[in-house]
Amino acid sequence: MIQPQALLITFIFAIVFVQPSTSELIHNGINYRVDLKDGIAESGHNYKTMKLQNGTTYRCRVEEGPAGQKRSEPTDAELQSAGVSVITKNLNKRCVVHAEGWWTYEYCHGKHVVQYHMDTKGKVFPKYSLGTGPSNLSLHRDGEGVYFSSTSTEGDVCDITGLPRSTVVQYRCPTSGASTTSQELQLTLKEVRTCSYLVTVSIRELCPITHPNSEKDLSIIPCHQVAL
Repeated sequence: MIQPQALLITFIFAIVFVQPSTSELIHNGINYRVDLKDGIAESGHNYKTMKLQNGTTYRCRVEEGPAGQKRSEPTDAELQSAGVSVITKNLNKRCVVHAEGWWTYEYCHGKHVVQYHMDTKGKVFPKYSLGTGPSNLSLHRDGEGVYFSSTSTEGDVCDITGLPRSTVVQYRCPTSGASTTSQELQLTLKEVRTCSYLVTVSIRELCPITHPNSEKDLSIIPCHQVAL
């Protein structure tokens, strides 16, 4: 039987020394992923003392040269150019369809956004245009990061407002909860006001552009925890 004192010592040992195999830190303005190693860090070899936000101290080997250089922030013009290229590559002459309950929504890049119902025999009725025509892509920022948007106007006249339906289309990197494992594209739609819609097209290829400091872009460095 384990004595209470021994159990307490074991528990404290686990809290102090058990760490996840990888973590992240920032050093001189550069983001790194940490690969935790056993043993004591060698002297020299570009080892630097670093601390995580929780105060844990490490000795990490940081390579000099391109892999350790701070990335310069792209200009808005560079982001715009890269975003337009990716969006055009993924959506040119292509339609994305999203079924939600009784309705099905179809977004064809640069052409239209439509809403329709298809019965079990394949007959489409009713069908509404939620906006037509291409528009220029513009760059925006919000709490989720950088994204791009365009507007489709001159849809069918709304019975309630008496105005043409319209749709804002946003092009984003998928959020962490989005199911895009087997899809490079995903579409969602919501009616933000009467007969005014928001379509979100998630494109995985946008992620390195809109979220350049995401986990997959971080340099991995070997680190040894400094004994307390």
